[in-house]
Order: sequence, then C-alpha cells, then structure tokens
Amino acid sequence: MKLAGRYRLLNPLGEGAVRLAFDEELHRDVVVKELRVPADQLQSAVRDARTAATVRHPCLVTVFDVLDDGWLVMEFVSGCSLDRAVASRHPLPLVQAARAGVQVLEALSAVHAAGLVHGRVNPGNVMLTTTGRAVLMGLCGPRPALPPSADLWSLAASLHFAVEGRPPGHEPAPAADPLRALIRDLLDGRVPVEVAREALAGLASGRPAAPAVPPPAPPPPPAVPQPMAGPQPSAEEGRSGLRRIFGRKRATAPEPAPAPQPIQQPHPVQQPQPAPAPAQSVQQPTPEPQPMPEPQSAPVPAPGPVPAPPSAQQPAPQPLPPAELRLDARVAAQGPLPPREVAALGLCLLDELVALHQRGAHHGDVRPGTVVLHPGGRASLAPRTPITGLSPFTAPEGNLGPASDLWSLGATLYMAVEGRPPAPGAPLAHADALAPVLFRLLSGDPAQRPAPDALREELKAVAEA
Repeated sequence: MKLAGRYRLLNPLGEGAVRLAFDEELHRDVVVKELRVPADQLQSAVRDARTAATVRHPCLVTVFDVLDDGWLVMEFVSGCSLDRAVASRHPLPLVQAARAGVQVLEALSAVHAAGLVHGRVNPGNVMLTTTGRAVLMGLCGPRPALPPSADLWSLAASLHFAVEGRPPGHEPAPAADPLRALIRDLLDGRVPVEVAREALAGLASGRPAAPAVPPPAPPPPPAVPQPMAGPQPSAEEGRSGLRRIFGRKRATAPEPAPAPQPIQQPHPVQQPQPAPAPAQSVQQPTPEPQPMPEPQSAPVPAPGPVPAPPSAQQPAPQPLPPAELRLDARVAAQGPLPPREVAALGLCLLDELVALHQRGAHHGDVRPGTVVLHPGGRASLAPRTPITGLSPFTAPEGNLGPASDLWSLGATLYMAVEGRPPAPGAPLAHADALAPVLFRLLSGDPAQRPAPDALREELKAVAEA
C-alpha cells in the first residue's frame, strides 16, 4: 500500500496509527501518522498541521509532508521514547535528564516564537536518539487552547518522570539536588523561561547552577528617628509622614543636599586714585578730575591659519585588515563545501585539537563559528567564547573532554559539507566518501568514536582522493 503514490507503508511502530514507510522518490525511511479526528474537522486539522510543519528546529521532529487525507509524513528518528527508556531500564542520570530538558526547552522556544503552543509535552513524545539527543514529537496534532506556560509545566513534569520514574502527582520529589529543586520551582510556576534555560544548560554541562529562585532578602532595619531642628510638625503631618515611611517595602536613604557652587567674583574695576591732601594751608585751586586710563589690550595678530592642537596632528589612520572569515559565514554565503575540502579542513583542526589534548586540556567550543579559514586552504580554531542556549555542535555528554571535542568536530564538518547542523535521522546528501567518517564521529558513545590517528588516516584518504 502506498500513500500519495510514493510512500510505501511498512511495519507499525509502537501503538496507534504510526507506521514506518519508505519514500520511493527520495529513497529514505520516513514515519507516517494518521490524524484521527472527526470527518467534519479533518480539513481544519490538516490546515493546522501544515502551519505547524513550518516550524523547524534540530530538537523538533521534522514534518516533510501533510497529505490531504490527514496523513503526516515525518522524519525517522532512531531511538526510543523517554517513557519506554525509563520503564525498561531506570531513571536517567541527572546530567542526561538536564540535557534532554534543555533540548526540549529549545524546541518549545521555537514553537512559541512561531505563535504556537505544543500542548502535548509528555514522556511519550520525547524521543531519545542513539546519538544521545532529545527530539520532541507530536506538534502537528489538533491545536490546543492552552497558554505557552502549560508547555513549561509539562516539561517540568516530564523531567520529574525522567529522574524519579513517576509523574509528580500531588507530592513532587524533594529538592535533594539542584535539578530536582529546579523541577519543583518549574512545577510551581516560579521560574521564567530564560532562568530555566540558563539553569538547565549549566546542569547539562556539569557546572554548578545557582538557585533558580533566590531566597528573599531580609527586611531592612527600621529607621531611627533623628531630632529635628526648627518647628515640630503637627500630629496630622506626623501621621502622614509615618505612612510614607512605613508604607514602603524598602527604606530609601535621603538624597544628599547639592554642594554649594562657588560664586564667581567680578573682575576688579580700577578706581581713580584720590587727589593728595594739600601740604600747606594756602588754598589751592581744585584740580580737575583726570579720566580713568583705558585698559591696555594685547596686540591682535594678523589673521592666518590656526595651528592644530597637538592631539590632532596625528598621521592618517591606516585601513583595518579584513575581518577573519569564519566557516559559518562562508557556508552561509557559498553553500556546502566539497567533501575533499572539508576533509582537508578537518585535518588542520584535528592536528590543533591533538596538540591541545596532549597538554591535558580540551577546547570545549568547536563549531563553525570558531573555525577561522586562512589562505591556502588552512584552518584554525579561535579561542572558546561563551554562548547562550544550546548549541547543536555540543556532544551529547556535554563539553567534558577530548572525546567531546571530536564529536563537535564531526558536527562542524557535517555543517560544512551539508550546509546545516546535524539532526537525528537527517540524510547525508553531499558527504559522499566523508559520510562513514562523520557517522563514527557523531556516535553517542564516546568509546565508539575513532581515535585521532585512525581519524587522521580516514580524513587524509578523503582529502587526497
């Protein structure tokens, strides 16, 4: 049986109307799901599903097609759902649960930015892939009439299930560690989205996280009344003044009085000197008052060019060197790079990482934005820079050591050859001989990633082919 003449149905997946299928035009595995809604609501559900299918994010399952008869065609994600993982094995370690939480939160942020609400965030709709990533499903169902805050609460309940093996119910788990404390605050609705994202990112990378809700500050001590100079206020003025003081939540210090400005004295005016007293008693004629001498002014030089101050007599600024070309900027401007060129770039970056690892350190931020391209086909790594949010180039276990650098190197080379970050189930359309190398680098198990020496030989074979 085929859908739309191209999707050949295969075996069922799990429960419900979800089946594995094969796209005979693009030659890839897909997942198809039927929208089970009343017949009179089918067209409305198809329109809503097509609107939701426009939202794209690496941690959100991609919807390739929405058929008119209510079938959804989605990418095939290899892994198992969160509820089955916990039921068949055990609750997740705290770092893995926090990492899944920050990935689902990033996907929800993309959904909310598009003006939509997921409404079905639960352990059954969170897929844990074989590479250790979390992918959120279930967006293209009937649109719920819920606020975005409902998705945040459902995420907290799913994280509670991940670390406790049960829903929160009426008695959430005690705040025995930073992650459980954050879950309780999320369930109580006391944590904004940005604070939750930052706290989860810190826990996912193994860094200690600050409390999501800081304890309230102690109240300030009551102000001690000071004796007042001058006339005392009346009783009514005193009561109103007390209301103004104690009606505030926080006492404020009075503003200091402005410092008096010095009064500029006028320039002294030269007064005429009084006539000297007569030395004799003989009456002398009164001398006429002498006019006050005119003030002498400095000679004014002839007009000419005004000399520039010393600070302005500087040589003309030299043109700045051209900005460094980063790998992400080149891919955005020119598209994917040929596999041979990508393999050559990988050799340069691998040598730099190996030298770093031999000194007992690791980079921790290998991504296209930190790869600097130089003339002659060479490449180097820029220093690590702090980033916000979850990066699709971070290893599933976080930035913990040399093996994490190798996973990030594989994700960076994937971006260079495919023109997009790696995503679970996404096909490698342009990698050619580089594809097997990328598959091994992007393994979710650090022990399965190739050793640097073996990786160098594989990259060299592709670069010299």
